[in-house]
Amino acid sequence: MSGRRRTRLSEDVGATPPIRPSQLASRYSHTAHVHHDHINHVVISLHYQHEAIRIASANLDINALAIMETFEGISAGSKRELEKQVMLLSGLEADLDLISRVRIHSEFMSPAVRKSIEAGEKSRSLGDYVSNVKMKQVAETCARTHDDLRQRFHQAEGAIKELTEGTNVVRLAVGAKK
Repeated sequence: MSGRRRTRLSEDVGATPPIRPSQLASRYSHTAHVHHDHINHVVISLHYQHEAIRIASANLDINALAIMETFEGISAGSKRELEKQVMLLSGLEADLDLISRVRIHSEFMSPAVRKSIEAGEKSRSLGDYVSNVKMKQVAETCARTHDDLRQRFHQAEGAIKELTEGTNVVRLAVGAKK
């Protein structure tokens, strides 16, 4: 060794209290092992959590699919019924006018009414027995009920849309590999 001098680590490092390199290495090694064990525990815990989330996501998919299929089955009939209600409510005036033109056959009238018609009174129509005022009140109640049903149906559609979007987000998040 030309001009180089080898220095040897002395057993004691000048500190208070004195530190021996062998003790220091032993402490570092122990700390590294504790850290390694802790990291392994965290990795195992994350693996179990990921598996639990995967199972929960699969259950969510199954239940959400069942709800969505049920709603699809109900939805078509509900839409038809709501359209039918709109049609019936919009035809109220024409129906009331038609009722006043439908003549009642004398066989369906009481004997007293038949005698009065034979005596010269005008013949009876359904309009004589159906109150326009009461029918309009019934129609208003039906219209309010229809509006409430339509609003509830739209809320249900919105909830199904949210369920679908939320399930898709969960599925993507669980399936994403990072």
